[in-house]
Amino acid sequence: MSTKPKSTGHKQTGPKTDAGKTRSAMNAVKTGLHVSGWLDEQERSDYETLFEQLRIEYKAQSPTMLIQIERMAGTLVKMRRLQKIEAALFIKARQVVNRHAQERAQALAPGNEPSIAGALGPGMGIEVAELAAMPDMERLATLQRYQTSLDRQLSKVIGEIRVLSHQALPSPTASAASARHPSIPAAPRPTDHRLSSIDDA
Repeated sequence: MSTKPKSTGHKQTGPKTDAGKTRSAMNAVKTGLHVSGWLDEQERSDYETLFEQLRIEYKAQSPTMLIQIERMAGTLVKMRRLQKIEAALFIKARQVVNRHAQERAQALAPGNEPSIAGALGPGMGIEVAELAAMPDMERLATLQRYQTSLDRQLSKVIGEIRVLSHQALPSPTASAASARHPSIPAAPRPTDHRLSSIDDA
């Protein structure tokens, strides 16, 4: 019994154009390890947008360059995530201060507001307390260490992309030399008249 797979009638071929080859390389890269761990669809969308913008900016076509672009886009999305987390921590700290201030105000009898509110005007005590609110410093320190790690990773990726971009460009020295000294056809060898004279004799 033959085990030869049935032919579908269509020969399997890869992409022919440069654009098709680039898209094919991108599809292979996007299934890798770096494209994972997004918290929601917004982060995934931000990543896809950044990836495409950076790919166009750096004219990335080779798989090696596309991987570096992927790393850069992923790092930038994670840096944005840290900014959102930091903002959320401060907002939460303000909410806690606001809630405590309201509870204290309700516990006080009319006319016995805290001195800071009396000095600054109605409601100003809560506003000042919100501005002075600080989240857990240990959490902020953890975010700062993570931010530092991402900064270093981004700098490294940018450096590697610059090296790859430089390698992809033609050598300026060779191009200039070629422009200054275009190829000149070799001059014909002079005829040795002495040998001709001997032969004729």
